[in-house]
Amino acid sequence: MIILELDIGNSRIKWRATDTTKGAAVKVGEAAGLQELKTNLSEVKPDAVRLCSVRGKTFTSSVCQWFKDSWGIEALEAKVERSSGGVTNNYEDLSQLGIDRWLAMLAAYQLAGSTCVIVDSGTALTLDILAEDGCHEGGYILPGLKLMAVSLESNTGIHLSEELPVATPEPGHSTDEAVINGNLTALLSLVKQVVQSVAEQNPSVKLFLSGGDAELLNKHIPFENKQLVRSLVLEGLAIACPVEGEGGDQL
Repeated sequence: MIILELDIGNSRIKWRATDTTKGAAVKVGEAAGLQELKTNLSEVKPDAVRLCSVRGKTFTSSVCQWFKDSWGIEALEAKVERSSGGVTNNYEDLSQLGIDRWLAMLAAYQLAGSTCVIVDSGTALTLDILAEDGCHEGGYILPGLKLMAVSLESNTGIHLSEELPVATPEPGHSTDEAVINGNLTALLSLVKQVVQSVAEQNPSVKLFLSGGDAELLNKHIPFENKQLVRSLVLEGLAIACPVEGEGGDQL
């Protein structure tokens, strides 16, 4: 069975086609919009589709309609729930928690089975804390590295180069370096502070890093019990939207 999984973000659509008999992705890719996605998936013929989306309903509906027209498949769309996969959502208003954060938490808790901190760093950086029993203890949302830079440039007299240098925690020796390094240092400080605070209560806490800037953050976080999982949101889809017959023993 081939299951097509999509993480429709604000700027990119991440997708993968997973062969359940092999337990691995056979094709992966990214697309900016629907037309590019159609091109990417021209040789993919899935048996089922599941997705999550933080983009507008109109765009998501057009993607789902294309799946129906092309393959006759009704896509399963993940929704935030009060409880799933051992994780309990403590948001009073469930609609206020992003589906990408929810899925990342489901996947991380399945991997850790205990206290964990989940950091997803893309357009925005989100950080969430799960207690040992899976209860969501809250989180943080900040602009990501590039969004911080764009915001600073838009609201001050600072002018940045189109190609910014690779960020490091060191003091910058140019405006570009000072901005991007300052942004990275701010994000690192938050992650380190939260992990240290949680570790004081539970020394076995595990840190999960995901998203486009995960490797950069991982490089500068000296914490042994950490794991970089680029596909954390996609991994959570399998928990939130199981497909009948996808288990190897059920085929």
